[in-house]
Amino acid sequence: MKDQKLEKKARRGHKESQYQLGLKYLQGEGYIQDVNIAEKWFKKAAKKKHGGAYFETAVLKLNQEAHDTASTLFQKSVKYKFPKGYKML
Repeated sequence: MKDQKLEKKARRGHKESQYQLGLKYLQGEGYIQDVNIAEKWFKKAAKKKHGGAYFETAVLKLNQEAHDTASTLFQKSVKYKFPKGYKML
């Protein structure tokens, strides 16, 4: 269930509310899970120097990089005929 009070505070620029709303979107707590919306709220809070928001944004970026790297490695495993690589693509 959406938290109208939290959303209102976040839209008004309250950095802790922006961070908390980002977590709710990230985890799908009362909201449809959406990493892009979560990142948007984390970035807003990070601009206001919220340490947790910086951390969560960093984790998202790391995960995005890890996925790109994993995809490349799976493709290479297929190129070199490793059977399990086919299952991952």
